[in-house]
Amino acid sequence: MRLVTHEGSFALFGEWFLKKFAMEGIEEAVAWHTVGIVSDNGRGLGSGTAAQWKTQSFIVTARHVIDGTPPEHLGFFF
Repeated sequence: MRLVTHEGSFALFGEWFLKKFAMEGIEEAVAWHTVGIVSDNGRGLGSGTAAQWKTQSFIVTARHVIDGTPPEHLGFFF
C-alpha cells in the first residue's frame, strides 16, 4: 500500500482508513466477548457481552432476555 501525500489527500484517505480499522477493531473485541444466554428453562435464547469494570466482571444483556427467569435457571455459554 502506498501512502498518498498530496496536500489534503492524505488527511481524507488517512481518516477513512482510521475509521475503517477502528470499527474492525471494535467488532473483533466485541465478538470475543459475546456470551450466549439460555433462559426460561431452555425455552429462551439470547446474547450478552462479557465486560469488566475494575475488579467486577459482569454480562450486559437486554432485560427481555432474562426477565422472569430466576438466576438459578439461567445458563451461559462462551
